[in-house]
Amino acid sequence: MRVPGALIRNPGSDRDWTVMRELCCRTGNSGAEISRERWPFFSEYWIGPYQRLLPAWSYVAEVDGAVKGYLTGCPDTLRFDRRKRLHSKLPLLLDVLRGRYVRNNDLKRFVLRTLHLEKTPERRFPVSVHRTLAKQYPAHLHVNIDVSCRGQGLGQLLVEKFCADLRHLNVPGLHVYCGAGPVRFYKAVGFTELASIDDPAHVYCLVRTIAP
Repeated sequence: MRVPGALIRNPGSDRDWTVMRELCCRTGNSGAEISRERWPFFSEYWIGPYQRLLPAWSYVAEVDGAVKGYLTGCPDTLRFDRRKRLHSKLPLLLDVLRGRYVRNNDLKRFVLRTLHLEKTPERRFPVSVHRTLAKQYPAHLHVNIDVSCRGQGLGQLLVEKFCADLRHLNVPGLHVYCGAGPVRFYKAVGFTELASIDDPAHVYCLVRTIAP
């Protein structure tokens, strides 16, 4: 698919990452904007690890010189999670305990889950699902598109670029966890449902095989 004026590339400047963080917050509530007080922590939690640890596996969709969408991801989720615990979650936890961020439910959930006092939605899926992901769908991604550019194919361009790069490494497949809102998009770009749970809202685990 081609979108007139669209360019898919890796983030190349601090400005790119700033726009990605803004887009993350403007789409963080099932595609809608979250409250401004949540932005600093929310963007650091969702974008920070990819910016510091795997910038080469992040992509932006630029339209007429402006970033209108992004994808963050990695080829090996288990390895990334191990690195993230040490280099991202621990420093972020210390920042939270030092009072760097405004106290809200995001911080409360993060602390409880980091200390293993509460399970994340992903950890509530059966062990058999995690085994399948590790073996057949080890990569993962997150995609967000500015509301002004949705339905124009930017998301598909980002996913296809990511899959093409994974194919060069012979990665067999990828997965994503999401709520009900994004399911239609992910299924439109080749994902199928592997499993779902109620947590208490419905959470889906979607997968896509990467053809040789």
